[in-house]
Amino acid sequence: MFRENIEILPGDWPNMKYPDSEKAFVEPAAVVLAGIEERYLACPDCPPEPNLDKTRGCRDLPGKVKRCSSCGRATLDAVMLDALHVLHDFGLRDERETLRSVGSPLVVVGYPLAY
Repeated sequence: MFRENIEILPGDWPNMKYPDSEKAFVEPAAVVLAGIEERYLACPDCPPEPNLDKTRGCRDLPGKVKRCSSCGRATLDAVMLDALHVLHDFGLRDERETLRSVGSPLVVVGYPLAY
């Protein structure tokens, strides 16, 4: 919950906490990297990677890729596919645009995870 009366002092962002909580807004990089496997790995029930062709146009891609029914996670390609369809629906991309046209964070190579 955002509160207007939170005072942020210069240089204080590493120590900021959510109101009425001890949880930090920004976690140190070492903490994030130490738990990255648990944070981003698929659960045992997650469907396999859809292997969407990032060079095919929007019209040649599926309308949707389902999220995991157990944990609710989606692959990066599935999220970017949703973004591409939203951009297309609002006239910001045409039907020939590819997943790569969506932009960041769609990447071919990212942080190596042990799948």
